[in-house]
Amino acid sequence: MINDLSRGLCPAMDIKCLVIDEAHRALGNHAYCQVVTELCKYTRQFRILALSATPGSDKQAVQQVISNLLISHIEHWSEDSPEIQPYSHQRLVEKCVVPLGEELSEMRAAYLRVLESFADRLVRFRVLPQRDISTLTKYQIIVARDQFRKNPASCFSGKQQGIIEGDFALCISLYHGYELLLQMGMRSLYIFLSGTMAGSKGTTRAKNELSRNEEFMALYGILGNMFAETSETSARGNMSTEKTPSQTSPGIPYTVLGFAIQEGY
Repeated sequence: MINDLSRGLCPAMDIKCLVIDEAHRALGNHAYCQVVTELCKYTRQFRILALSATPGSDKQAVQQVISNLLISHIEHWSEDSPEIQPYSHQRLVEKCVVPLGEELSEMRAAYLRVLESFADRLVRFRVLPQRDISTLTKYQIIVARDQFRKNPASCFSGKQQGIIEGDFALCISLYHGYELLLQMGMRSLYIFLSGTMAGSKGTTRAKNELSRNEEFMALYGILGNMFAETSETSARGNMSTEKTPSQTSPGIPYTVLGFAIQEGY
């Protein structure tokens, strides 16, 4: 939709209601944010209905969704809400923690060393909180980047600010790969990194920075040997189109964000 809007193929002036499912994804430069920003260039005479069963793990995460989607009204439904109760049932939840396994644990440790090498400069510049790299999340890095953009220290020159922006972009990308590794496995990580190294994901700077990192290249080589049968077509199948920067726009009245906090609902 963002491509069609930017090319004038989508009749923006005719859109009266934009419904966004899985609204918690509206973070950073996600396409949801870009669509709302692009629509605002043409018209303000539309409403947004944003829905999510998992709005965020903390208030900051929820607030970013609210800001990015220009939310002005929230409806919060829990399993005790009258609207939800007819569909709620007693359930017994048993949590089963599945260990990563030796091979995946070794890959995780190697990948964390790569992450640490790229996050270190941000920590030294004091624009990223110093903490255990394994506990950082992509969202926390996005928040740190937004705070840096709003209040950059006067001691940073224009060149240094550009370097910091590049490091933030690279770390966000790498942490996305980290999530893929833990949630979907090594093949998904390899396909994602292949897109980055082929230039279809990220920037030339990211590719150059990664190419100069010996630990990353060793890890990438291991993944390549493991998934040699993964063709370029697979990598291209996960390509995302280039996105335009997200911009902040004033709020739109009558916007509704509905939260259905209920497992399986």
